[in-house]
Amino acid sequence: MKKINCDVVVVGAGPGGLKAAKELAKKDRDVLVLERKPEDRIGDKVCGGGLPENVWKDIPSSLFKGVFTPIIHMGEIEASTQLLGMKIATVERIDLGQYQLKEAERFGVEIRGNSPVPDVKLMQNKILCNGEEIEYEDLIVACGSNSRLLKRLGLKTDIGIGYDYDVEEKFRDLEIFYDVEKIGIQYAWIFPHGDHASIGSGYFPRFGQKGEERRRTIEKFFKDRGIDLKDAKKRAAPMNIAYNYFKRRNVYLTHNERVNPFFKLLVSLYIFFSTISPSFSSNICPLKR
Repeated sequence: MKKINCDVVVVGAGPGGLKAAKELAKKDRDVLVLERKPEDRIGDKVCGGGLPENVWKDIPSSLFKGVFTPIIHMGEIEASTQLLGMKIATVERIDLGQYQLKEAERFGVEIRGNSPVPDVKLMQNKILCNGEEIEYEDLIVACGSNSRLLKRLGLKTDIGIGYDYDVEEKFRDLEIFYDVEKIGIQYAWIFPHGDHASIGSGYFPRFGQKGEERRRTIEKFFKDRGIDLKDAKKRAAPMNIAYNYFKRRNVYLTHNERVNPFFKLLVSLYIFFSTISPSFSSNICPLKR
């Protein structure tokens, strides 16, 4: 078995993983990112594609498909968030991933696609991947809800299912819907992306919710609003909402950033960069030995 060494291994090339890799490389760390998807598909996932204003400084505005003041529907009540100063930009998720990939590589990060991580030897600081034994000084786990690595770390997960419909139609407003009577305890959304939109919702199996039943409910809800989702492209993916950032010895985990309560409620819609939080940066970035 081939053996290699590096300062930091990042498992997962999502927004948090790629941002962490870039920041560490800027501080002269030797960083390797391992991602199960092919490199040209990094960023392709089920996501509303919304960026809250606090992360815009990290993203070129040329990637934005629009900037919106969200409209919130609470049952029959409709309200603009203009007075709260909330703004959300929408981006194509894969465009963001490919931009971040190139940015990380520009600072010397090595990124390997088609590289799932089946096992990690925590006490030996080693990872097994594609027939190689990779020894690290620090490990960042940023690999998503269904990762075996999370289970290997002994972390409990609380899995929900997020799904969206890609609707080829222009929408003027970014809208979020809460209506317990019509759509249950979850919420639904419309995120415009120029000539198309992400429309979706989610459900939690632990509450006894079932996917097909849930989809019928959402399709009826939007049909009653004049939007037919029957022929739209559908996608679904798991999402873990059980934890935030933690550090265990030399293992760090990134997840959705702690933000204000409104955005926290909408965590499955948005793209958060957990690596820009003070708690994360203060622990990870000074690790040069």
